[in-house]
Amino acid sequence: MLSKVTRQRTWTPLSVVLVFAFALTAAAQHRTALAAFDSSHLVTMQGTIQEVISHPTPGTLLGEHLTVATTTGIHDVHIGPYVAKSAAGKNLHANASVIVVGSPVSLSGKQVFLATQLVVNGQTIPVRNQSGFLIHKAGTRAQHAAPKTAGGAQ
Repeated sequence: MLSKVTRQRTWTPLSVVLVFAFALTAAAQHRTALAAFDSSHLVTMQGTIQEVISHPTPGTLLGEHLTVATTTGIHDVHIGPYVAKSAAGKNLHANASVIVVGSPVSLSGKQVFLATQLVVNGQTIPVRNQSGFLIHKAGTRAQHAAPKTAGGAQ
């Protein structure tokens, strides 16, 4: 009988340093984005989703991005990690019409639109609060509505 050889995962000092550096970089990007976010100058744009990007290129904000084509050009719209995983996220796909409300910012020399709200297929999807922080359960308000009770005598 052959014995099973199990691979043990060990954390080398280099891998620990790399994970820590990645986490610091992501945290720094997030802080920079929040500092640039301006809720007093929100912009609304209407366009068509060209692409939903689940794994952004290195150097950009972590989380999901939309590439949105408008009459003024192509825009990188950051929606964070929660919207696409929500029930409303199923409406985010190429060729879908979208209205995006948010704050345009420049991060590392690149223009990014930090979405606060999306409207897709008539459904409003909250993305960020007034301070620019991502809303964890975006698009799931209906799931938290008051429970329905059965009618009749109790």
